Amino acid sequence: MTRTASSFDRRRRKRRTHESLEDARPAEPSGRREFLLALPAVFLISLSVLVFEVALTRVFSVMLSYHFVFAIISAAMLGLGAGGFVFAKLRGDSRNGSVWRGALTYAVTIVTSVALILTFPPESFAALGGARMWVYIALALVPFAAAGFALAGLFRRFPARSSLLYGADLGGAALGALAVVPAMDAWGGVNVIFLAAAAAAAGALLLGLPRWRRVLPALVALGLFAGLFAAFASAGSGIPVPILPNPDKEMQGMLAEPGLGAHVVESRWSSFGRTDLVASDLDPREKTIFVDGAAGSSMLDLNVLKRDGQARMQLQMHSGESFPLQVLKPQQKRSALILGPGGGRDVDIALLAGVKRITAVEVNPDVVALVRKYGALNGGIYSGRPGVNVVVGDAREYTRTSDEKYDLVMAAIPVTKSSRSVDGYALTENGLFTKESRRDYLDHLTPGGRLVFVAHNDVEIYKLIGLALAAYQAQGVPETEAMRRVYTVGADMM
Repeated sequence: MTRTASSFDRRRRKRRTHESLEDARPAEPSGRREFLLALPAVFLISLSVLVFEVALTRVFSVMLSYHFVFAIISAAMLGLGAGGFVFAKLRGDSRNGSVWRGALTYAVTIVTSVALILTFPPESFAALGGARMWVYIALALVPFAAAGFALAGLFRRFPARSSLLYGADLGGAALGALAVVPAMDAWGGVNVIFLAAAAAAAGALLLGLPRWRRVLPALVALGLFAGLFAAFASAGSGIPVPILPNPDKEMQGMLAEPGLGAHVVESRWSSFGRTDLVASDLDPREKTIFVDGAAGSSMLDLNVLKRDGQARMQLQMHSGESFPLQVLKPQQKRSALILGPGGGRDVDIALLAGVKRITAVEVNPDVVALVRKYGALNGGIYSGRPGVNVVVGDAREYTRTSDEKYDLVMAAIPVTKSSRSVDGYALTENGLFTKESRRDYLDHLTPGGRLVFVAHNDVEIYKLIGLALAAYQAQGVPETEAMRRVYTVGADMM
């Protein structure tokens, strides 16, 4: 019995050694053509994965709170790893059609998973509450798992040339990272997903080229996804993205209020997300701009405000940034730098208060484009109005690179509440509210100039005071003297 067991062990070790040598053996000449097709296939699949991953953050930022959007990054890593694990567990044969099937499944599930996410009625998930997000994450996991399955199979098929495959993998991901932002600026977050599916189908087509019965399904998928992308891109529309009931989504609450008669006038997609211009039948003179359904910013008619004293008084009473402008002398408010003006309400307030020279720095180009397009409805505040210079760019970058001085530096709650914001991408606090930013703002003030900031609540006020004191300390101003330069005014919110 011992002899038999030893013989069995020897045969098993011999078989394992043979399998190991087979894995390590370079691809035979007959497989050279397959390897040459595998290289661009890996490139296209990796490119598609990166584009799909980033585009999902844009879609989820509209549907969910931006705090949870970047869970998709962890989901993508989990899905890719799970796909490789499944391939290993199923002992997939890299020489048969399993790799091709994984690649084609990835292309198809990109579209189907997003279609399910976007078309499921929000009411069907009402009972799930906070778990609703995990349903969407689970649906998004499927394409990444299919991609991981296909990539694992390709690396298993050509182990001796894995360095070249890895180079194609990195090259595709790098191109995807470079291309996804301009692609979303040109065609929007949802339409770019069809582009990612078309790239994945092209990869499946390359893997199926040795056999016609594999080429035809991949060719059909490539034509279908490329056609949908072209149709939606040329029409400037796509599958609508719903905004789920959420206290952070002011736009959803505004549209759901029957007494307001609110409706979307125009929507724009870009790498910043979805920017909507919403009008209300209750007050046709005022429109609101939302980014990803949140952080509403009013667009008012300056000409109406100038001739309607009651409307002007209402604006000044309900705008915290208006208060200090009413008590300053004309020589103390000749110029102003406004950070994050959004729809232009802060610009209106400054102009009505007599500020002669205004520089408004807005980071979202879609917001500026909408205000300019509807200039007839807002007094043309962003359309070359005398004394108003609108800069599209990041406020921190502008303050670091500009040498101009202003009597006022103003910011009224410049928080995007979208995944584009600094706290989303860098997982840190808002870059507009730091000790370094305060020093930059103070450096842009004329002698006797002032910073005017509006915050949400007491906690933000405490933070702003602490930052101001730290910035003054960096300038050598004692804390007792710095406290004489700080004023807080307000009640409840703002």
